[in-house]
Amino acid sequence: MSGRRRGHCSGQINPKFGTTNLKRGLSSADVDRFYMSLTRLLRNYQFRDRDRQVICGISVTQCYALDFLVHDKRLTVFQLAEKLALNKGNASRAVAALETKGAVSRVRDSTNHRVHWIEVTARGRELHDRITEGLKRAYARRLEPFGGSFVRRVAGLLDQLADLARR
Repeated sequence: MSGRRRGHCSGQINPKFGTTNLKRGLSSADVDRFYMSLTRLLRNYQFRDRDRQVICGISVTQCYALDFLVHDKRLTVFQLAEKLALNKGNASRAVAALETKGAVSRVRDSTNHRVHWIEVTARGRELHDRITEGLKRAYARRLEPFGGSFVRRVAGLLDQLADLARR
């Protein structure tokens, strides 16, 4: 199959998963509820809701690009496209928009002049910090009633789910 994964988009139903998976009492209703809950969480908590497409003057895609660039220090457009799960053209447009705002700059590689690195500027780092600090303040207000122990357990579960999603 030339490296393509079979499964959820192949148009085939997995006969292994019927109405109830007897392992640990997991039912299809449990999976349906998890899917709907996770979808709502991602759309609302990570401002992916199309009704709220912009935060601090940049799009959701630009925000994710900025976040990757802050954490990875510098990336090529191709590397950024892979991290964003976008084609190179869309990643390039996101970078161009961030560049227009002064949030990133393109730096030519000193050994290979065909390669341009995308790096965060001081203005981009300030923008990133303002966005993440604002989100963290909002999360703190919403999570406070649950207490630290619960939040740590949920964060651990989310880390495990993120690791499973990468496989």
